[in-house]
Amino acid sequence: MDLDSFEKEFRKFRDRVEPMLKEWEEHKAKSPESEAAKALDAEIHAPLVPEDGAAPAAKTGLKGPTLAQWLGAGYKASAYPPAPYESQNTPEEIAAAVAAEKAAATT
Repeated sequence: MDLDSFEKEFRKFRDRVEPMLKEWEEHKAKSPESEAAKALDAEIHAPLVPEDGAAPAAKTGLKGPTLAQWLGAGYKASAYPPAPYESQNTPEEIAAAVAAEKAAATT
């Protein structure tokens, strides 16, 4: 999948999800003490990339961009792979790119 196709698919996904998130936020505002609401809220707002920098274990079957394509488009390694797509790179390659990104940020 080329980057233009990926961006088009991502925009479609975002357009479907944003109204659901808005509806959820409205529902949560009406009954914030619900345990189910708290659990789902934590899941919705969970980081896409775990704190340790490892790639999430999503199995969507959707092939996203490679890490090189992602970085070449100006995105951060720490945000790879983009949801809901699966990684096209190994965890080691992603970890190395994230480490390089962190090292560059400290210099």
